Amino acid sequence: MNLKAFRIKNYRSIVDTGWNNLSPDNVTALIGQNESGKTSVLEALKSFYDGLITDDILRSDLKMPEVSCLFELENVSEYPFYELSFPVGVADHINKEGKIILTRSWQDLQNSRLLLDGDEIIRLYGEFDDLWMKLAKKTIDAFANYTSKRKLLAEEAESHDQQVLKLKASLEQLMRKTGELQRQIKKTSINSKKELLEKEKESIGSEIERLEKQVEKIRNELKTSQDELFKASVILNAASVCLGLKDRSDAAGEQVDRTFTEIEEAEKLLENARTAKEHRHAQKKVEQFKNYYLQLSEKYEQITSELNQNLLEMKYLLKGKDEFEARRIAEEEYRLLSRMTTREQAAEEFYSKIPHFELFEDFSSLLPNRIDLEDLFLEHTNTEGYKAVKNFLVIAGLEPEFFTQTNNRILKQKIENLNNELTINFQDYWGQCIGKTNKIQIAFELEHYDFQDPEKKGKPYLEFWIKDELERLYPKQRSRGVRWFLSFYLELKASAKKHIGRNRVLLIDEPGLSLHARAQEDVLKVFEDIRDTLQVIYTTHSPHLIDLSKLFRILAVQRAHETENSETILFDAASLHTAAQDTLSPIYSLMGVRLSEHEFIRQKNNVLVENTASYYYLTAMLPLADMKKEVSFLPATESQSLQLLSNLMLGWGLDYSILIFDHSKDHAYINQLEKTVEAGREGKPGKILHVENAAMVEDLFSTLDFKKFILQQRVGIPETNSDYILENNLSRTMLASHFAQRIKNSKFSFADFDEETKSNFKKLAQRLNALLT
Repeated sequence: MNLKAFRIKNYRSIVDTGWNNLSPDNVTALIGQNESGKTSVLEALKSFYDGLITDDILRSDLKMPEVSCLFELENVSEYPFYELSFPVGVADHINKEGKIILTRSWQDLQNSRLLLDGDEIIRLYGEFDDLWMKLAKKTIDAFANYTSKRKLLAEEAESHDQQVLKLKASLEQLMRKTGELQRQIKKTSINSKKELLEKEKESIGSEIERLEKQVEKIRNELKTSQDELFKASVILNAASVCLGLKDRSDAAGEQVDRTFTEIEEAEKLLENARTAKEHRHAQKKVEQFKNYYLQLSEKYEQITSELNQNLLEMKYLLKGKDEFEARRIAEEEYRLLSRMTTREQAAEEFYSKIPHFELFEDFSSLLPNRIDLEDLFLEHTNTEGYKAVKNFLVIAGLEPEFFTQTNNRILKQKIENLNNELTINFQDYWGQCIGKTNKIQIAFELEHYDFQDPEKKGKPYLEFWIKDELERLYPKQRSRGVRWFLSFYLELKASAKKHIGRNRVLLIDEPGLSLHARAQEDVLKVFEDIRDTLQVIYTTHSPHLIDLSKLFRILAVQRAHETENSETILFDAASLHTAAQDTLSPIYSLMGVRLSEHEFIRQKNNVLVENTASYYYLTAMLPLADMKKEVSFLPATESQSLQLLSNLMLGWGLDYSILIFDHSKDHAYINQLEKTVEAGREGKPGKILHVENAAMVEDLFSTLDFKKFILQQRVGIPETNSDYILENNLSRTMLASHFAQRIKNSKFSFADFDEETKSNFKKLAQRLNALLT
């Protein structure tokens, strides 16, 4: 997992940095004046990792800090989705993005909370977090609705019952009348009268049939009313149980909060206890409150669990399920929901996989003159130089047990071989000489105490030397700069070797203050060597700790206004041109320091390009495409900062040209660039080379070559290469740097590209050959 960006709020001079991207090549430099807030950025990142703050980092408004870090997930082992349950959509979102945000916020100086963060994550979790609240609200509404509904249903049932009784009475009366008519029909002999009686009987029969149907209908309505009344009673009873549990849960929660406050007050009494009696009394009180707090918390969780299960049962009762089915489904769903990972639990899971953050404020653990093997075996970490020696042994690939070998000759030969290897490796980074050619060497030897130290006589120890051709000196006899660099070298190389399985973020405050300018450049060599295994974020004022060909590494830090109370603001590589001149002074200085010795900047034939992607592609491809002239490409941080680079070149009187692609042609600032170039050349035509028919440098590649050598994927690309990059939100810098590295490692040659690609780059090379001196 890699740290890609950060955001810091309410930390010393920082109010809100906004999101700041780190360098894609794992080396980020924070530049700025003293008191600008550079060190605060490093300390805030360390606080994010270890959760520790002190009261001196609080701002005057006393708002508590908040630090967010964005991490890019590298492989499937960093996705904890197989062991955990997440709310709907969370796992899919993280899988799709391949990134997570973790935010640590502090409630007070001792307590912080780590959360999985991000707008979409908050939205998805919000729906889950609101579940119980929504269910409780539905239950309260149901209680109110069904209280009145049950009354109406009871009245309706009573009305239906009365109607049935009345209809039954009417039916009985009609039945009696029908019987009377039947008897009269039997007695009469007059046909006309008999017919009249038959018609009356038939009419009464129809009325009886109608009333019987009405009775049946009302009976059905009565049954429905009674069923609905029963359901309403069940729901109302369930709602009453829920509301009772909710009242108990709320009361238990308040009691838990009160007890926690009492614990804090008791702990303050314990801190301020002046006598042993007061201390015992306060200690007893703290323990009592803590035990009570645990009991209350357990009770609160039990009540809340019962409440939540009843709320879920209510949900299914309201959906029409019967009491037993609703309870069965609710219990099953609650088992799933109770295992659901909260944002805090998710953050803890991801936190276990993020890089280890380590802050190097200084390198106090310098290599000692000697150290007893006993101290190494017994891990006496307070022994002088213990950490530096452990680092030394890690780099050498040794455990303390190595020195227990009995064959002294073989042991000394192995040590001598290791000394040679270590010296060669160290000299790759430390380029300084004593005199003209005399380079220092590092060495260690296994010795034993003699009779001069009777208490330790015969015990083994390691002795360290920093040698040259003229002198053999202990580390403490060497200059502070040499000792610092050696310590720095040991720390970083050992850290890179020890933590291969987990990424590391090294936060380094002002490396190399005691070093010569050339030695500071050696520090950059170490950064270059370890950046594949370690991520480095460092602060500096020194131009010698900045690589001018890699301005994308820079974050500029300055105060918003020229006052001590002003807040800290940051400028990333894309907005460097808006930073103050004093903030950018290391860059300005570097432009004028030993220009002829920097291969990336020359007196002549400097070509400014719009971004690092252009820099990587052009430096990789043009030397292969018959580029006759020697040229130095200098990358801006997107085209808006070309003006800054152009002014810098003019300020130092350097010859330069500007190469822009088609997407830039309508930008108003290009006119300003032309005026700047013309003014700097005292009326001579401006050297701005415009590449037509290519929106970006990637469009110089054919679609087939773009897929084969840059994307390294088989995909359909109906649009231009540049449109494909923009529409799919791909990192141009990462694609370009990987491509350039493969060219450098001879993974393929110019002949491997098709004719379209080769023709485009050859034409560009010809135009540059004609343009340059």
